[in-house]
Amino acid sequence: MQAVSYYLAYPFIYLLGSLPFPVLYAISDFFAFVIRLVGYRRRVIYANLRNSFPEKPESEIRKLTHDYYHYMVDLTLESFKMMHMTEEEVNRHIRLTNPEVSQRLYDQKQSIILALGHFGNWEWYGQCIQLQCPHQMVIIYRPLTHPYFDRMMQRLRTRFDIEITTMKMSLRTMMANRDQITATAFVGDQAAPVSEHWMTFLNQE
Repeated sequence: MQAVSYYLAYPFIYLLGSLPFPVLYAISDFFAFVIRLVGYRRRVIYANLRNSFPEKPESEIRKLTHDYYHYMVDLTLESFKMMHMTEEEVNRHIRLTNPEVSQRLYDQKQSIILALGHFGNWEWYGQCIQLQCPHQMVIIYRPLTHPYFDRMMQRLRTRFDIEITTMKMSLRTMMANRDQITATAFVGDQAAPVSEHWMTFLNQE
């Protein structure tokens, strides 16, 4: 029964992604309200904001918490939208301000590494690099736990001929691509596996 529910989710996700942006963001506002109402991860979100910004008044912390819920749902629905976005739509919604930097490195036959955080829409960013830079985009990703949704995200992320590789295979992939001019991107803001790499950041470990 659970397996069936996963497969039924795809048509719903595909339908959401086909909606115009104004409708999609209206739905996002509704979902954000519901998630905020049920208190999804409220204590974690509040504690992180309170620790990070001790100087801010309580009213502003509450507003930041409210804004985070909107951002989280916007990001999810925008990712679904990638199923239908054309090259023109991607270029219209996100644009590099200094593409001449990557062009200069490409002309010098230099590959590049892009280090990103979970900030903004990192899913759209990969599409933007592939379409607006001469480098071949390679994305290092962590596979999702459920194989069905992992395959769905792989299809989303490989649009426009983007290459993806898992974290375990990243070094092997980079070696295999050593004769190509690539832009290899990874998103990293999780805890380091070795304890001595920990540090204090935004007033918390």
